[in-house]
Amino acid sequence: MSSSGTRVEEVVLEKGAVGLGFNIRGGKDNIFVGSDPGIFVAMVRPDGAAAKDGRLQAGDKILEIDNHDLREVLHHTAVDFFRDSGDVVRLLIEKSRASEQRTPAPQFEEDPPPSAATHSKDPMPDHEDVDYYYCCTLL
Repeated sequence: MSSSGTRVEEVVLEKGAVGLGFNIRGGKDNIFVGSDPGIFVAMVRPDGAAAKDGRLQAGDKILEIDNHDLREVLHHTAVDFFRDSGDVVRLLIEKSRASEQRTPAPQFEEDPPPSAATHSKDPMPDHEDVDYYYCCTLL
């Protein structure tokens, strides 16, 4: 672990029947953590590839997906990279001390609303849907 309290790790996931099974938040158009424009894991679904692998946790920053840099992209650009990825996905993640101490990762108690399972490029929806608009489940 570096002096900044973070370490970088490669995680390779194979999409299963329910996909990668985690939500992302952030992007330079929707800052999620402090002033960091990065893309972060917001939630891990218990039935997805990420939970079964066990290394990806809520709070992890996703630096790259399949060699695409996510450090300063728009949220929808990150979602597009995930959607366009193949059956095997290579992630470069930054583990923070806080994310490593968090167990278990936050999970859905039941299926997320349909609006959480997809990402729309339509104008931002009404205020009650904002969290779902910017927090995309990667199926």
